[in-house]
Amino acid sequence: MSTYKEISGQKITKVSSDPGEPKTGQMWYNSTTGTLRGLGVTEAFSSGASMNSARQYISGFAPINTAVTTGGEESGPTNVTKTEEYNGTGWANATASSTPTYGRGSAGQSQTAGVVYGGATTQTATEEYDGSSWTAGGAMNTGRHQMSSIGTQTAAVAAGGYNPSGPPYEKNLTEEYNGSSWTSGNTLPYTNRAMASAGVETAALIAGGNNPSVSPNSNNSNSLEYDGTNWTAGGSLNTGRKYLSGIGTQTSAVAMGGMTEPPAVLITVTETYDGTSFSNGVSISAGKTKGGSSNESASSSATTGLFFGGNNGSTRVATTEEYNKSTNTITAAAWASGTALPTATNSQGGAGSKTAGLVFGGYDTAITDKTYEYDGSSWTAGGDLGTARNALAGAGTQTTGLAFGGENPSPTVKNESEEYNGSSWSEGDNLNTARTRLGGAGLQTAALAFGGWNGSTASVANVEAYNGSSWSAETAIPTATRYIRGSSSVGQTAVIVQGGSSTVPANYLNTSYEYNGSSWTANPNMINNSSEGASNTNAASSSVLNVRANDSGTARTDVEAWNGSSWATSPAIGTARWASGSAGPTPGTMFISGGYNGSSTLTTVEEFTGETTAVNVKTLTQS
Repeated sequence: MSTYKEISGQKITKVSSDPGEPKTGQMWYNSTTGTLRGLGVTEAFSSGASMNSARQYISGFAPINTAVTTGGEESGPTNVTKTEEYNGTGWANATASSTPTYGRGSAGQSQTAGVVYGGATTQTATEEYDGSSWTAGGAMNTGRHQMSSIGTQTAAVAAGGYNPSGPPYEKNLTEEYNGSSWTSGNTLPYTNRAMASAGVETAALIAGGNNPSVSPNSNNSNSLEYDGTNWTAGGSLNTGRKYLSGIGTQTSAVAMGGMTEPPAVLITVTETYDGTSFSNGVSISAGKTKGGSSNESASSSATTGLFFGGNNGSTRVATTEEYNKSTNTITAAAWASGTALPTATNSQGGAGSKTAGLVFGGYDTAITDKTYEYDGSSWTAGGDLGTARNALAGAGTQTTGLAFGGENPSPTVKNESEEYNGSSWSEGDNLNTARTRLGGAGLQTAALAFGGWNGSTASVANVEAYNGSSWSAETAIPTATRYIRGSSSVGQTAVIVQGGSSTVPANYLNTSYEYNGSSWTANPNMINNSSEGASNTNAASSSVLNVRANDSGTARTDVEAWNGSSWATSPAIGTARWASGSAGPTPGTMFISGGYNGSSTLTTVEEFTGETTAVNVKTLTQS
């Protein structure tokens, strides 16, 4: 028998505490605990941010952090051309494909080199994606949808599928794409559709599906392997199913989701394939069918993948799940409940972070002057504002906060500013333009006030900068906007503003702008309109979260993240609301507090934690 040193090339070391950054394959003896320890492989699904559009029968390609999806069927039903790209955290809208259809095949190992083909009900069109635009490729010989799809943009495979010109409606045809045209390959041993796929053109795997030669509503458990020429039988699934998805390679694949019928039962348990047989793996969070998958990888094993969209048995969904198999434990980004505010309040100002937060003013049962400090677990009363007011803006930290603008009573607008030192407020210089429902960002000695309402009928575009002693006029924002939100960690020279409403009655906006200290430039628009939202007000301009809040008078839960170049989806908050207090220098330190849900004022607090990764150290035992 080989020794550990002969296998790994290193000895088992004796240590008094676990190493801070152990390497894969490393083992050590912890003399303090008297245990043999090493890195253990963990396999799990974690939640990602939802897609912008809930749909089923969608296509997907490229690795997990650069995945692309296009097409599919929304409720209605409506066939769409919508394209979205995943950045490892959330989805951003991208250039639409040309053909509105569902059930297309897809292949590609890169966001900049993907291909989709076929579609309902007899589409033959092929489209190639270069990361920014779609161009037409060669047409398939036989139009179909719900086919198995494998490979790359220049070496793709389409096998099986469904075409209503039958019987047989299910097909056994194979076609191969070389980047310009399709040629027929050897047929499948049986007709089939709605199966999982993995691998590349010369080493592919398909599993499950609907094979009517077994029964009209078959739950196929068979798998087939392809070497680029011939199909041969592989191992059988433990649970035959259809409308499932797959990731990985011919010798290391994962089959996800799907259903059996009759009666219709959604499957949550995944199955892994080792090139010979399937074994039950970890479960997805909820059963679904007709979803998209991504990670057309040429690697030797299925270690990462994405499973998104589909149907949960009653409706189309936009959910995303990430698959990871590694020596790391990955915890998905999420919002969690914090300690409730002492008093239900909306339209307050905010500053600081989720472990050192500050909220002030707003409206509880009346316009208030109250201040509360948050340490991440409890709220304590701080010094009262000198001027009670509602719909004011805030900036700074818990011990160097700034409050400015607001109203009391509406529509009497305020120009007062106040500075907080960690215990009490003192009068600062007044704004040059009195206003309420304005946005604020930055620090106590380098803050920016932008937009707002003048108390009569007009939103304003005025911008002012505060240097710790006085306010001065700055370049106006391009559009006069109230209920606008913004973020900056360096004061007035790198500010992102977004959303709001520009007219009465409200015209809800999805616009976004960036300020460099002298001029404004337009950013790509947010995905959705957002007014009276929540934002991490003193955040870096390349890392901003915006809670959508109010769109057309409806409280929302969806959140978008700005990464310096585009807006993408982010995990949603748990309680729909608008007019919350909020702050945080980074997305991972952001909190939101209180607000209004359309019928009542809230005490609810939520805190955001970004995705975390930790090594999975295990005690090794003999078994």
